[in-house]
Amino acid sequence: MAECTMETTASPCIVAAERIGGGIFIEFDDGKSGLYSAPLLYTWLSQAVTFDLSDAEKQVEPED
Repeated sequence: MAECTMETTASPCIVAAERIGGGIFIEFDDGKSGLYSAPLLYTWLSQAVTFDLSDAEKQVEPED
């Protein structure tokens, strides 16, 4: 069973995720999976953990 790397209160862990068409296919460690549409995910954006890609890019060290 995959170990979750992000701290959450939910017990299911995501073992795979892939962008397909206009959505994201997600597979959980219990074998359940689903295709989540972009509009559905966008409506839930206010519940997501805030993440700024520009901040993440600043933390990446340049390769030699």
